[in-house]
Amino acid sequence: MKSLRIAALGLFVVLWATPAHGDSMKPGDPTIKQGGGDPTSPTPISSPAFYIESPSGSSPASSACVLFQSFFGAPPVMTGTSPDCFFANVINPSGTGQNITSLTFDVLNPGGMVTCALINTINFKTCTTGSFDDGGQMVTFSNGSIPYNTDFNLQFIGFPANTDAGCSPISTCPPNTTTSPVPEPGTLVLFFGGIGALLIGRRLHARNLS
Repeated sequence: MKSLRIAALGLFVVLWATPAHGDSMKPGDPTIKQGGGDPTSPTPISSPAFYIESPSGSSPASSACVLFQSFFGAPPVMTGTSPDCFFANVINPSGTGQNITSLTFDVLNPGGMVTCALINTINFKTCTTGSFDDGGQMVTFSNGSIPYNTDFNLQFIGFPANTDAGCSPISTCPPNTTTSPVPEPGTLVLFFGGIGALLIGRRLHARNLS
């Protein structure tokens, strides 16, 4: 009976954990993967409106990633090449660093239904797919963040040559990342100070009752 309970618990854990990674990968489908950092030098992303081109359709396996960014609503321009598809979040409008809290890619001509996956769960715990009104396939990474001044990896697998993945529509390139300001040190001090005061108050209250 004990062995049966252990087996049932193990099955429950597996079934509960599986949906957290979003859509499953199917053999032959083009795939976008996202994961944590790498020891090489990252290519900086300084605008929340950007797209990444894979010249071979499979990057970094057979070609570098090419980064295009749009600034102040202007058309996107090529701002860097990353041989390892390794990027850094340096989005810093008006001197305020931004944490990336979700990351969305619109692939206009993916050559099939796009799937998504996580290289690891350092940045995001959820990866989902959908569709855009422009006919493109969507991949969204969420339930996590890429903090300001930290780096992350991407992989593009099985796409047609010169595939662009990024903001939608690419012609105007609005933001494809959701960001939030980095909390100021003073705010953090007040936050943790409030928690400390609350805990002390509870302890004093418990002592008075005893």
